[in-house]
Amino acid sequence: MSGLLSTIMDADMGMDECPVPNVNGDILRLVARYMERHRNDPKYKPLNDKKGDLKACCTDPWDEHYFGIVIKKESLVDLLLASNYMDVGPLLRLCAKTMAVLHSDLLEDARLPGLMKQVVQQYAQ
Repeated sequence: MSGLLSTIMDADMGMDECPVPNVNGDILRLVARYMERHRNDPKYKPLNDKKGDLKACCTDPWDEHYFGIVIKKESLVDLLLASNYMDVGPLLRLCAKTMAVLHSDLLEDARLPGLMKQVVQQYAQ
């Protein structure tokens, strides 16, 4: 589910560790938890549209719970950046939609590059 991890693992099949230097441990655990949940569903797409409320885009009740309760607002920018860095497209889109619908004030975060702001803004329209 992660393009980055697939590339790293394909390069060295015998490796015991997989470094992910741009992602801290807490955020990496959140990404791993998400990937674990959706590991058997390669066609999983949390967002089918760019409009509508968050509940309409979460086809799995687990996602709604995960983003409504587990993911704190303070972690959302880091999770968005990690999902982009690790190439976890469905998680990136769900983070962007969550930010657009519930936490648009996070667009002012200095760590958020312009391209990521554009991704989030497309879901706000």
